[in-house]
Amino acid sequence: QIAARRGDANRLGYALVLLYLRWPGRVLEVGEAPPESMLAYVARQLGVPASAFGAYAHRAATRRTHVGQAMRAGGHSPFDRRAAHEAVAFLTAAAQTIVRPGQLAGILVEELRRRRVALPSSLVL
Repeated sequence: QIAARRGDANRLGYALVLLYLRWPGRVLEVGEAPPESMLAYVARQLGVPASAFGAYAHRAATRRTHVGQAMRAGGHSPFDRRAAHEAVAFLTAAAQTIVRPGQLAGILVEELRRRRVALPSSLVL
């Protein structure tokens, strides 16, 4: 999948999109720069310069296309209205046994990862 992308920037960007979906289970945000160590590691594996990431997704459509393709390839679904309703139903049952409400966010994150639902932003959580 990565090799099918044209140019170093797109190969590196797509690889990072795949990695972010795998862990932590979310989409690489617009304008987000991955940690330097991660960027260097992935770039080294692909045999491209880490600086190539600076040219990734200058067109918003490229990033959106890559995210969609990566989600389909990994069997992920978006955190949409249906997923939100399912999350509330799941958490309602879990909340009956939790003493510290802060634990619910961690429980939700783990459940969404298990279901391969892309994590929403921290504001939504």
